[in-house]
Amino acid sequence: MAKLYKCGHRYFKTEKELLRYIDGRPRHSVIIYEELESVNASDYKRRTLQERDRDIQLRSILGELDTFEQDYIVFLEMYRKIAPENDEKTKLLRDLNLIGANKKSFSALITRYKKYLMTVSTDTEWYKALFKCHNFRDYKYSTKFYDRETRKYIERPIPDEIIVNFTKAKEELRKKK
Repeated sequence: MAKLYKCGHRYFKTEKELLRYIDGRPRHSVIIYEELESVNASDYKRRTLQERDRDIQLRSILGELDTFEQDYIVFLEMYRKIAPENDEKTKLLRDLNLIGANKKSFSALITRYKKYLMTVSTDTEWYKALFKCHNFRDYKYSTKFYDRETRKYIERPIPDEIIVNFTKAKEELRKKK
């Protein structure tokens, strides 16, 4: 097994280098790292993601998922069905796959994609699935774009259908509680 030594802010591959460095530095502490296994990076990523998916499937079958994980699975399935095939969908699915059902990371990711997610579908069921995972306070998102002819930023109004279905989904979720 390979070892890596850390003394102060320096790393050493061999014990000989470490001992030479330590000479005259008695105050530093030494941390020894030992290699547990060595695998290809892509194999490690694939294996880790598979283990996470299997764990969620197993806990789902046993009924041990918490409410966020259940809502996350519903959201993910609905998103895969509803979202149009484009680069945004590919990026978001890749990011969702990497973070998994981690609530804090999921919330940070979803707030970054708010504008896109609000326009994926205007269906009330879509908004409900989204709000069960992350409760957005409002439907407002930046709709500004730069008009080259007038050389100004112009703000497009948010479609009424989004506003109506957003508020309707919020009200329905409040009634269920």
